[in-house]
Amino acid sequence: GQVRRQREDWQRDATRDLATGRIGAAIGTYDEKGMVHQAPSRDEARNDLVEHWDRDRQAHPDASRIILTHTNDEVRALKEAARERMRAAGDLGDDVHVDVEGGARNFASGDRVMFLRNERSLSVKNGTLGVIEEVSGQSMTVRTDDGRSVRFDLKDYAHIDHGYAATIHKAQGMTVD
Repeated sequence: GQVRRQREDWQRDATRDLATGRIGAAIGTYDEKGMVHQAPSRDEARNDLVEHWDRDRQAHPDASRIILTHTNDEVRALKEAARERMRAAGDLGDDVHVDVEGGARNFASGDRVMFLRNERSLSVKNGTLGVIEEVSGQSMTVRTDDGRSVRFDLKDYAHIDHGYAATIHKAQGMTVD
């Protein structure tokens, strides 16, 4: 599966360079297009990334997006930073403490979420992304990025987590804008 479908020839060429071990050439191509960003530290890089994510989210609210990184620790840090931005912008409702497959989490209306397991009865797949419309300790209603409203009881389906960031491994096959 493809993580990102390249829309332009230069992207296809750079991807081919990456796949064949010509890493320097690929990064050089992205750098020429202004798509390589550097920061003096990991924390500053994370802050810059979330800043760009937040600007893009506000400029294109209907686009499907997720931040990709290598480690679960980095996913957690990015998720927390993204939720702080959402909260500061007034885009999240009140937190509701919910027990899901990965443990206890706070979810709110407006939160980005990712479904973590295929469920035919809900017409969701592992990696489906959406936004919470309503949440309680017992149930959740999610507007998927393809525009469907999916309601489920958490006792029947609890394979859900925040959908702000994911590991690159987890995102294989995912479709985003």
